[in-house]
Amino acid sequence: MLMYDTNITAPNCVEGRTCGTSFAPAFFIIFVLFVQNVMLNLFILVICSQFEKYYMAENNPISKFKRNLDVFMVTWVDFTATRSRCVKLREKRLIDFFKKLPMPIGLPPDTTEDQMKKIMLKMGIKCDDGYIYFNELLYRCMRRLYGSFRLNKRMQIKELTTQYKVYQIKLDAQAGLYL
Repeated sequence: MLMYDTNITAPNCVEGRTCGTSFAPAFFIIFVLFVQNVMLNLFILVICSQFEKYYMAENNPISKFKRNLDVFMVTWVDFTATRSRCVKLREKRLIDFFKKLPMPIGLPPDTTEDQMKKIMLKMGIKCDDGYIYFNELLYRCMRRLYGSFRLNKRMQIKELTTQYKVYQIKLDAQAGLYL
């Protein structure tokens, strides 16, 4: 609309108040093309910088996560391969598991058993009939390592709702509703 308003020339305008110029369409076309070019370049710049930060750097968060996941899986297999076919870990073996799990995903080697128990209690590891499952322990370990950020209220509510839904599904499965 503004382009058309500035294109009005005499005799259809009031001189000095509402008159424009016949060059207004050329100005607006050049302006729009210039702004689109700048915005497109900024958008591409943001994408490229994020790509370099998270994928190209040698010590990026994604490769750190993969390394920690590999270390966790090797330790998990060592503790669960013979008895439970890598499905679950006895709750009694959790301290030994954390002693063997190397840093940074594990605990420091000089941590006492009492300190380990406090840390594990803070982690909120859930057990089911004396067993801890792979996904639960992996989630809690990764959250302890990477989850130092504070969640806003909406995200906290969403996480609690999801945990409640998972708990309900587990109860329904135990009751035989999904069999």
